[in-house]
Amino acid sequence: VEENLLFGAPISKQNKTITNAEFLTSNPVACEILQDSGLYDELTEIGLALAKLMVELFSDVAEDSELFEQFSFIKAGDLPDYRNLIAAAGMRGIVALTNAQREKLYTVSFKLCPARHRLDLVTTELQTKIVAARQTLMQKLGTDNTQIRFFDRRRYNSSISVQENLLFGRIAYAKGHLQPRVTETIRAALQSAGLNRELVLAGLNCTAGASGSKLSQLVREKLGLARALLKNPDFLIINNILNSLDSKSFARIVGRVKQLRDHRKLIWAFNDAALVGQFDRVLILEKNKLLHNDSPAALSHELNEV
Repeated sequence: VEENLLFGAPISKQNKTITNAEFLTSNPVACEILQDSGLYDELTEIGLALAKLMVELFSDVAEDSELFEQFSFIKAGDLPDYRNLIAAAGMRGIVALTNAQREKLYTVSFKLCPARHRLDLVTTELQTKIVAARQTLMQKLGTDNTQIRFFDRRRYNSSISVQENLLFGRIAYAKGHLQPRVTETIRAALQSAGLNRELVLAGLNCTAGASGSKLSQLVREKLGLARALLKNPDFLIINNILNSLDSKSFARIVGRVKQLRDHRKLIWAFNDAALVGQFDRVLILEKNKLLHNDSPAALSHELNEV
């Protein structure tokens, strides 16, 4: 929702990154447009519906569960606050809430993505209103404003990555397995345009920051793995990294690391059961309890019996 409202990226100021949510809740022009269009109340109502759903679904889920990261609109530690907020709304709904309480619900709706969440909360009528509000925001701020860099296929957008500028879009949800093909298509296009060398040199000249702080989490994890492999220790433990990779890419890296380690000890903690066959022994732990400690063949036999 928030990306459709802005159709751009907020321009950072004084080395401070501004998120979409911060812009939409603090920019006077954006706030006025959303209030006048009625979108503020509609999105707040959606936020209340989402909060009720999250409290119902995640009340009994452990706070460190990956389910929160993957599916929840609300952080585990914030659930009690939203439970109290829902109680305050009661039968009257958002009219019974303070402005601060409404804003909390309002921002919950920003992360809603119909293609991913399939909750039927973003109607066709609401989509039309969001696009209209976006166009009004563009008109009032202007294309060359100092607050937000709107997306324009005719211009390079310095607020987003090179890949995002090239694609001018993103891979559809549930189509993550197509990332390798998209990457190869981008490389071919860059090669054809003679831009490969320039981009590689530009990338090598970028400041990575202390301990790679300016790099993405995935890149930092890849570099950490590469450093560990270069040290070539007798015993290597890899604990839950590269989880954002698609299954095919992850499996390929596991296979290559296995080859590089040769006969040296390797322990790898991950959640993809399809890869356990690459290892000599499988340990399954749940809530600090060891449930299985045997060969992949023995695990397969147990599962078949069940």
